[in-house]
Formats: sequence, structure tokens, C-alpha cells
Amino acid sequence: MFANQVPDKDLSKSIHKRLVRLGAPTKVMAEVSRGVITMTGQLQYENQRTPILKAVNSTQGVQQVIDQLRSPPERKPEHA
Repeated sequence: MFANQVPDKDLSKSIHKRLVRLGAPTKVMAEVSRGVITMTGQLQYENQRTPILKAVNSTQGVQQVIDQLRSPPERKPEHA
């Protein structure tokens, strides 16, 4: 392990805490492997993506963030 590398277990805990504080949807998950974070799950709203990714990316020890978050389903326009 490199001197500046945070153990995956600690990094996972830190990211989880940040996501909870941010109010991220419970269907959003972070998989941690050697400082590389893969974000998966379903967003409720597309505008949640940027704050979630910024929060994860700014966590000490994160080397890279891979965004595999799914956008919310498109709403069909209602016809009156």
C-alpha cells in the first residue's frame, strides 16, 4: 500500500458517511477497490448526480470515481 493510500475499508466508511450527510438516495452505492470508487444505483433526480460525485471525489484517499449511476426514468408528458 502506498503511503498516501487509505485502506478500502476506511475509505468505504468515509464515503458512506458523506453520502448519508448529503441525503443521497438509499439505492446509490459505492464499491471501493484500491482507491477507485465505482458508483452504482438509481438516482431519484438527475440533479443529484453532480453533488454525489463531487462529495465522493473530494473524499481523502479517492484516486478515481467511475460513474455508473442510472438516471431516473423519463416522465411521459401528460396529455390533457
